[in-house]
Amino acid sequence: MSRAGIDAITAIALEDPKRIGIWCSSTPTGKRDFFYEICTNPDTGYKAYHFPSMVNPDWDEKMEAELRATMTEQGYIHEVLAEFGEETIGVFNKQAVERAKSQYLYTYRELNAYEIEMYKKQGYDMDKIVYFGPYTRKNPAPPAIRIIGVDWDKFNEATQIVITEFDELLKKFRVANRVEIPRGEFTYDNAVRKIIELNEIYDPKFIYVDAGHGKKIAV
Repeated sequence: MSRAGIDAITAIALEDPKRIGIWCSSTPTGKRDFFYEICTNPDTGYKAYHFPSMVNPDWDEKMEAELRATMTEQGYIHEVLAEFGEETIGVFNKQAVERAKSQYLYTYRELNAYEIEMYKKQGYDMDKIVYFGPYTRKNPAPPAIRIIGVDWDKFNEATQIVITEFDELLKKFRVANRVEIPRGEFTYDNAVRKIIELNEIYDPKFIYVDAGHGKKIAV
């Protein structure tokens, strides 16, 4: 289910929270999405229940040996152990990315009350957060080296658009903006219009677009 669908269901539940509850059930994957967040972050209000394959009364050493022999390591972690494991969505190894990144608190929009409360609970100093933007066509971003990356599936999934910017002070790239176009009848057209708008606002050096079937093009 897309994030827009999840938001719509949550809004319905809020109409009568004492009577309407939300249950989510899924096999964990390496994707860090909504399901991962509610399973690992107790502040979301959800309670997680963990049931690996070992709870099956028919589970035995023979079954375990067969599954280990036929499944990949990550597949066994997800399907049998019911663990999220290492993040597998992306080109680069998650552990390498974690080693390379540094802590830098910034946002490209105003934080809402819930976000501020969450960050305070996690021990962040709100006075140290740097604000960039929000930028619009009438208030475009200042000159900088930027790249727009687009990952889309023309018909099946939401379109993800990420703008990275080279910070001259820190000499590092940072995420300047992220936009998700929800899956729907006009996802493709809406994504194209949004890319045109972001191009005018951020004036990127390059736009890299995933064609959606294994090909990539640079504009």
